[in-house]
Amino acid sequence: MLVEAVRQLRRRGVPVTLTIVGRTPPWEAAYARRLRRMASGLAVDWAGFVPPDQLARYYHAADVFVCPSQAPEAFGLVNLEAMAAGLPVVASRQGGIPEVVTPDAGVLVTRFRDPAAFANALRDLAARPLRWRQLRRGARQRARQFTWQRTANAWADLYRSVYSER
Repeated sequence: MLVEAVRQLRRRGVPVTLTIVGRTPPWEAAYARRLRRMASGLAVDWAGFVPPDQLARYYHAADVFVCPSQAPEAFGLVNLEAMAAGLPVVASRQGGIPEVVTPDAGVLVTRFRDPAAFANALRDLAARPLRWRQLRRGARQRARQFTWQRTANAWADLYRSVYSER
């Protein structure tokens, strides 16, 4: 989805560079080869595996984080990590992603099986720098709602409410 969206943006004259962090497992070698063929001629940086303690460098070098999930995500922690770094998120509207990525922190793509929908969302952000800055601020604020302390407190409250009814 994303490689094709980048191709469409380049055709429209939008100067976009794609950085892909992560590696494809050996059992998906055919997919990795197909992806590299599809990206031929595009400005793509293949970062490969990046240790967790070095991920922040990639988040801070980016303008937008894109999560074009085609399968339902239970939560989408990677979106939250990107938002904590101040990145607006463009992600598929499915699974648990909308619980994390809200309209003040990013853009949810309803037609997530259509690369043009991602291209349009990205083009819109590129053309609207004020909106992009608002989403950067909103992303950081949204990420602050998911601290470990808040999560622990929410679980404790839930536990108390369930067991106090017995």
